[in-house]
Amino acid sequence: MKENERLQQGYAGYHEVKIPDALLGITFAMLVMYPAGTPEQADQLGPYPLELARDAEAISHGTGGSPLMY
Repeated sequence: MKENERLQQGYAGYHEVKIPDALLGITFAMLVMYPAGTPEQADQLGPYPLELARDAEAISHGTGGSPLMY
């Protein structure tokens, strides 16, 4: 597959973030999913078998941006 075709197809990357709640004394997981340039592999998220690229390098949406926009 040509590089530009691969980028148009795109891949789904994800990273798990642990969020602590000091008031309740618990920590819970949040999954952040984003467009990635790394090919996906079979992965299991809880009971769900998915094709994702764990901890892949994120690629730009092409519009720039800021975390405050999302």
